[in-house]
This record gives sequence, structure tokens and C-alpha cells, in this order.
Amino acid sequence: MFPTFLVIGAKKAGTTSLHNYLGEHPEIFMSALKEPTYFTLTDPRPPGMRALDRQMVSTREEYELLFEGVDGERAVGESSTAYLPCPDAAGRIHDEIPDAKLIVVLRNPSDRTDSAHRFYVFKGYETLSLDDAIDEELAGGSWRTYVGWSMYADAICRYRELFGANQVKVILSNDLDTQPREVLGDVFEWLGVNSSFTPDVSRRHNVTPTRPQSSPAGARSLLHAAMPKRARERIRHRQRDEKPTRSTPLSEETRQRLVGLFADDIRRVERLIDRDLSTWLTVHSER
Repeated sequence: MFPTFLVIGAKKAGTTSLHNYLGEHPEIFMSALKEPTYFTLTDPRPPGMRALDRQMVSTREEYELLFEGVDGERAVGESSTAYLPCPDAAGRIHDEIPDAKLIVVLRNPSDRTDSAHRFYVFKGYETLSLDDAIDEELAGGSWRTYVGWSMYADAICRYRELFGANQVKVILSNDLDTQPREVLGDVFEWLGVNSSFTPDVSRRHNVTPTRPQSSPAGARSLLHAAMPKRARERIRHRQRDEKPTRSTPLSEETRQRLVGLFADDIRRVERLIDRDLSTWLTVHSER
């Protein structure tokens, strides 16, 4: 069988917490595997991370096995954050499960970008500062998606055009953090399950650590080989100086740069979801 709903992103926006909260509901079945990314044609993760993490599900048979434990639950779901930015995922999902409900979790794009960068630094996949990594991404030819995956408007439009606005529910990660019971009750009602159920929301899941960790040599070599020569040279020079730990908050200058990059997209998202997102246009973090 296939799921009846999907949590499709954004990455580093609280989807792991949402996945776990939903899985606590007795009328909801969530796949034990998060991020199977079955409906993407390509793996969007850095090469080194793909080598270590082979959880991606590529065949229909493997995907249906994720839901073999369903036992009368009214809603069946999985969570894959690659679905939101991946251009081909929406069409593939619609081809297989056109009646699926889709949950989008959006986070202040500057905070999401910062968190994604800190996560890759912690894992040992990123050796550039955030500003330099953004430069590489914007120059093209890089695996980095810090800015690209923090642009939400086109993705929301893509899913709404295929599925209709009624099948796409957008929630804000800050709301999930500050009023989780209200947000979850609304999501439960939308999924057609008992909205009075209260999961344990005392714990946040998959919070990005700030202390860097070394990447295994094999993963580093794969990632190194995938980078253009110019990027490798810059990394060598930077590594001789220092490896960024990203344990400190974004500088005001970097955050202002991010706000400038995201401003037009934020205003589009405001109109699409009819929410005031003016806090996303400031140089202050929501957390």
C-alpha cells in the first residue's frame, strides 16, 4: 500500500519532531524510516553523505514494505524533506497517489540556511564558512543547497497546482515550537483523526548540534572528488587556517545578506499562505 499523506519538508524545519508527534497518534501510522525519498529521481544529498546513508528507497516493493505494519490506522504517512524542493517529486507523487494530503513545514529561511550549514559542518561534509559556501552555491556547479532549499514559493505553487490548495497544508515551524498542541490538533483534524489526542511535545527531535565532527575518510574523498577544482583549492587554503565550528550565532552582516537573498521569496510566500512573515525580514533569529 501507499501512504495517504506525506510530510514533504522543509529540511531543518522541525519535520523530525512532527514525524514523531504524528507517529504517537493511535490512528496514524508513520513509516519507521524517515527520509525514504522514494518520489525523487535523484538523491539530493552530498556525495559523501549518500555513501554512508543508504536509506533511500528506490523501488516500489521497498517503498510498500515501509507500510506493511499498517493495522487499521485511518491515516498513513511518511516524511521526506527532499520532496519539497525537488522539481520532479510533485509529479511522481501525483501520478501514484493523487489524493494524498501534503504537509509543508516552513522555517525562517535565514535560520534554516544557518541550521543546514551547521549540520553539514557537524557531520564533516562542509569545510567552508557559510558566506563562502553561499558564494560557491550561487556560482553554480556545487552540491550545496543552502539558499536554494530555503526558497519556498515555487515549491508551494508546484504542489498546489497539481493537488489543489485543500490538499496542501502549510504550517510554520515557529508555531510548532511555541504552540504545538494547537498546531497538532489542527493537523489531526485535517487528517481526519481524533483531534483531541495530545502527543508528548516536551522533546524536540533532531536538533542540529553545534560541535563539529570529523567525516570518515571515504566520505570525505567522495565529496572531495565531486567538487570542482576551484572549490577544492579554496578548501585547502581554508583548512590550513581553521575549520569553522559554527557554534556561534550568525553575524549581523551574514544575516542581513540572507534576508536580502530571501526577501522577494518571503513576500511571495506571505501572499500564498496569507500569513504575516515580517519577522523573517529582520536580522533577528526566531529562536
